[in-house]
Amino acid sequence: MSEKAAKDWLSSHQDDLPALDDYHGRTIEMLQLGIASMAEIGDVAMLDPGMNCLLLHTVNSKLKQRNRPAIDTVHTAVGHLGKPAISKLLNEQSTLSDICKDTRVQQNYRQLLCKTYHALEQMTVLAQLQGIHAIDDMRSAMLLRNIGELYVCLFDADRYQQHNQQVRQKKNLQAGNTFDFSFTELGRQLAKKYVLPELVAESFDNDKKTGLKARIIHLAADIADQAELGWQHQGILDARKNCADFLDLKPQDALRHMLEACLLAARHSPIDNVLPAAARLIMLPDVEKPAKPRVASQAKKPAAQAMPLSQRLKAIVNLPNPTQSQVLGLLLKGLHEDLKFSRVTLMLMSKDHKQIVTRAGKGIPADSPFLKLSLDVVQSGLLKSLLEKPQALSVNATSYRKYEPLLPGKFKASCLCNSFVLMSFFIGNKPVGLVYADRSKGTHEIDSASYQEFKASVITTGKILTYLAKQKSQTV
Repeated sequence: MSEKAAKDWLSSHQDDLPALDDYHGRTIEMLQLGIASMAEIGDVAMLDPGMNCLLLHTVNSKLKQRNRPAIDTVHTAVGHLGKPAISKLLNEQSTLSDICKDTRVQQNYRQLLCKTYHALEQMTVLAQLQGIHAIDDMRSAMLLRNIGELYVCLFDADRYQQHNQQVRQKKNLQAGNTFDFSFTELGRQLAKKYVLPELVAESFDNDKKTGLKARIIHLAADIADQAELGWQHQGILDARKNCADFLDLKPQDALRHMLEACLLAARHSPIDNVLPAAARLIMLPDVEKPAKPRVASQAKKPAAQAMPLSQRLKAIVNLPNPTQSQVLGLLLKGLHEDLKFSRVTLMLMSKDHKQIVTRAGKGIPADSPFLKLSLDVVQSGLLKSLLEKPQALSVNATSYRKYEPLLPGKFKASCLCNSFVLMSFFIGNKPVGLVYADRSKGTHEIDSASYQEFKASVITTGKILTYLAKQKSQTV
């Protein structure tokens, strides 16, 4: 395995890493709607290696020409570029479905992303145990550390499939001898090509002389790599020992933290139709049930956070140059984080009022059909009735039988929930859209207090948007 072999291979494969369709489309939609902050755009783009490479390379290549230090996070890249430039870049970028029609290759790529998200959770736990909480640079580096394997998976698919089979048969990451180079060496070459952050290159080295962050990334990546082969082979035992030595813990305590992160990764993974590492835990004999994640003691929330959401929405009016985006963004965030609705969506009417389309959401995977829902208003049944005036609806498991025939089939198939709240909101006398919320992943049902605060927040949103629209018309 040599540097020259990696360079030679790369010289005949000049394609750029594509974006995953789900994240790519979601980011473009957020930019078009204009209701997302730069931080929220960065949050979605950061989940995708292809968009990471594109944005970081665009900024860092220019900085390199000016002999200026490179940036190390996609959030910083987003800030440097601005929304118009990001829109142009993403509209020109290829997606996974553009360059690959082979479902087997697409599945392999998504499985690699699942492994990467597992590594992110392992890294987060390790960093917290080391007292590191500012980890945006580590997250970017971790997402791109596996760029070599991602690249080969797409652009040398047959040989990668052969390599993968050899590795799984022998449960040894070094078993595949299909390539004359390692994925790590190819990753180094790609890091140079895309002018990726120094932490990416540093994390390739398994050397105790590297920095603390690079060592954590390497350990977390090794755990995730080995867990793809199961939890009872020599590689995972070695990873556990390395983790225990690093944390100065007993092996069983290190394993507890590893399993904790593994379960969190399975719970939070935005990728569907893949096999998370947690699924392989069923092969473990008599494993001690992992302890619940330790939650740091929470400081008292500031008074502004303790205010009801409807009051916090009203406070936006006092900001300089408040926008509709700020109002709608706070509404969705507040319903999700403050009122603990597990899924929240904003559905807006088209300009001709013939369709109602989901435009934004919180707590919903980027590839969920709920975020792509589009309904004809005429055929939307009960939803059409809600749009006749500002009104709300609360549905529970009992009343769902009554309302089910009145709900459009596409809506039911997308939300897959029989307990939710739904309300329309208006600007003046004109219907704008609907706000949906449920607790599909929560342990508490939607009680009367939550429903009343939901209604108050949506009503307040409509009033504020009406006020802002009148202000704007007066200044024109």
